Amino acid sequence: MSLAVASRYSRALAEVVFAPQCPTKPEQVIADLDAVVAAMQASPELVRILRSPAVSLNAKRGLLEKLSARLGGSPVTTNLLKVVCDHGRITLLKEIRQSFQSVVDERHGVARAEVTTAQPMATEQKIQLEAALSRLSGKSILATYQQDDALIGGAVAKVGSLIYDGSVRGQLATLRRKLVNG
Repeated sequence: MSLAVASRYSRALAEVVFAPQCPTKPEQVIADLDAVVAAMQASPELVRILRSPAVSLNAKRGLLEKLSARLGGSPVTTNLLKVVCDHGRITLLKEIRQSFQSVVDERHGVARAEVTTAQPMATEQKIQLEAALSRLSGKSILATYQQDDALIGGAVAKVGSLIYDGSVRGQLATLRRKLVNG
C-alpha cells in the first residue's frame, strides 16, 4: 500500500516539475528531498513532531517551511512537504523520493543497473558492459558496481526487475539443473 501511495505522490510531483512553466528542475527536487529525508533520519524528534496529532497542522506546516528554507529547498518541494504532511504521509517521504527518481529516470530514458562482479573491472570493461546493457534495455545506463568473490568469475547485472547473470556461479547452477533434470 505504501509503495502505491508513494507512486501516486511521485507521479503528481513529476507532472508539476516537468510542466513547461515550472522553473524547478527534477534534480533540484531530488536533492531537496534527500536533504529533508536526511534531516528526518538525523532527528527522531522532528519525525515525532510531524506525526503527533497534538501538534496543529499549521505548526507542522510552519516547521516544514522553515526546514525547507534552511535546507535551500525549492517552492515545489516545500509545497510537496505540506501536502504530504496534510495527508499524514510524511513518513513516506523516503519512498516518495525513490519513486520520484524512478519517474525522472523513466522520462529521461535512463535505467539504473546494479552490477556485481567477482573481480574489479577496468574502465574499458565497464564501458563495454554498460553499452551492452544499454542495447538490451534500449535506455542509457547508470551503473553502480560492487564486488562479490562468491561469483567466482563474470558478472551479474540487475536492470530494473531483469537480472542478467553472466557469472561462473550462475553458469554452474544452470549446468547442475540440466544434469539433475536430464
